[in-house]
Amino acid sequence: MATASQFPGARLRQFGRYRFAGAAPTLRPGAVFPSQKDYSLMQEIRVWDWFVRFGHWALAAGFIAAYISAEEIQWVHEVAGYSVAAIVLARVVWGFAGPRRARFADFIYGPRRVFRYLFDLIRFRSQRYVGHSPAGGAMVVALLFLLTVTTAAGMTELAM
Repeated sequence: MATASQFPGARLRQFGRYRFAGAAPTLRPGAVFPSQKDYSLMQEIRVWDWFVRFGHWALAAGFIAAYISAEEIQWVHEVAGYSVAAIVLARVVWGFAGPRRARFADFIYGPRRVFRYLFDLIRFRSQRYVGHSPAGGAMVVALLFLLTVTTAAGMTELAM
């Protein structure tokens, strides 16, 4: 395996966001240790499209509005709840029909891979992903599921 000492001019004390006191981290074969000149060659990559970005903020706003108005203003709570349900439904549809990075197939992994990623993350050896990591994909599934259950419970309560 390649180590940082094999790359002349590399910063041995910092790798990404993590600082190391002592020996530099071990890199996977084919990995390039970032040196100062490598940063000038980096370019910005837009991972998520406008629909996903807008959906994230609209979902956050809807959830906050529903939470704040829960015991106070019933009509605001209902509108916010239905908005959250509509956004979740739209995101699920977009997860199958949207562009590559928005599709669930791009960032949802099995439990074994998620736990392996978390194990590697704790040991500072996790692989980098464009978009969501396996743990991030699991979080997306959990969030969409729990928001679906929450909005369904609210609609059920409202119907009674």
